[in-house]
Amino acid sequence: MGGGADLDGHGSVNAISAAAAWSFFLFGYDTGVVSTAMTWTKHSLGLNNVQYEVAIGVTTCVAGFAALGARTSNAYVGRRGTVLLASACFFLGALVVGSVPDNDAGGFYLLCLGRVGIGLGCGLATVTVPVYIAEVAPPETRGTLIAMEIFFTGRTLEARLVLARVRDADSDGERVDRELKAIEAEIAAARDEMAILPLAAHAYASSKPLFRAMVVGCGLMVLQQLAGINTIMYYSTVIFEKVGFSNLQSAWLACCCAAMQGLGIACVVGFSWADVHGRRKVLIASTLLVALSLYGFAAFYDVSIWTACACIMLYLFFFGAGLAPVPWAVNAEIYPLYARSGAMALACFLCWETNFLISVTYLTLSNALGVPLLFSIYGTITLAGAACVYVYLPETAGKPIEEVFAAFKHPNVIAARENFLSSATADDAGLAPQAPAGGVI
Repeated sequence: MGGGADLDGHGSVNAISAAAAWSFFLFGYDTGVVSTAMTWTKHSLGLNNVQYEVAIGVTTCVAGFAALGARTSNAYVGRRGTVLLASACFFLGALVVGSVPDNDAGGFYLLCLGRVGIGLGCGLATVTVPVYIAEVAPPETRGTLIAMEIFFTGRTLEARLVLARVRDADSDGERVDRELKAIEAEIAAARDEMAILPLAAHAYASSKPLFRAMVVGCGLMVLQQLAGINTIMYYSTVIFEKVGFSNLQSAWLACCCAAMQGLGIACVVGFSWADVHGRRKVLIASTLLVALSLYGFAAFYDVSIWTACACIMLYLFFFGAGLAPVPWAVNAEIYPLYARSGAMALACFLCWETNFLISVTYLTLSNALGVPLLFSIYGTITLAGAACVYVYLPETAGKPIEEVFAAFKHPNVIAARENFLSSATADDAGLAPQAPAGGVI
């Protein structure tokens, strides 16, 4: 956000978001190529199934603990510094993995060391990037709080100029004034909260609204992984070979897996589905279609290899169109300032450790239960998750972050969701409800 860039309005926001999201691209790239790459690595290093699972799972395990550490990193070096640190970890990890020699007794340990570095980058990036982008983007595409760090150091005038620049508005205009007041109110509320609520694990649980928000946010991250996405991303080559494809066909189809998920994500981004139709509708539709695709794959696994393959590709597209990006967006939106980094870190920790659990048990469970039954279990979990999303997730699209948390202050979560949806309708009609006394939301 330095003074040298010659960017205005949404162009500045897009440039900032794209730069921050590069770490997420590296995380996605590693996930997308690991299946094919690890299949050849398994043969070149002579790995057994347990070593294969460990080499894949070590990244996700380390990423979970790195996610917990990201809260401290965000506090001391800021969002930008943490993103740079994540990128450095990706670079060093990839360098080590690329230097692993073939047919070497120590190659397995060097491979794991490199994937530890990649895991550190993944954990830091997945906590920091969604929050950073959510704080930069405007409410209609997502937003608030770009000047948070500046406000904490009392540089209000600079914060006003920064907001005017990224919002493409007059620094003395009504929109900038309104957003500055909202930021000041949230910071004041956060300071009051932090004075009476130490940021320890028991403190998170003692705040009922925060606890409700964390149950929803963490639940979405766990659901994302229990839908079985990384069994396919990590073991797609193995899965296609078991279905009946040749080694070469399986390798090419594994490459298509990342492309199909990317296509789904591109549709969400390109057509702004989550902003136009809302997080809830997109996530519910995505989750139901993901479950249907999982059941379809299980049903056609022993019947038609190409139909089973089509079900996998549809699964990846539908997952990318909702269940992949929306949990990250929601987690970046629902927490109050004083708990945002810590709550996001816990959600990412659970995401990565569930990912680890899925990745290190897939080969064992598929051999014990059979692939069709295992994917049917994933489908049933996903279907149950869709029901929970319908009942408990309020709509967050188009609402400033400081307003979103209010939905979780109602003891009846279902009633809170309905009230929140009603307030969103009132906002659309120009009848927005008044903020609580004192500006504390």
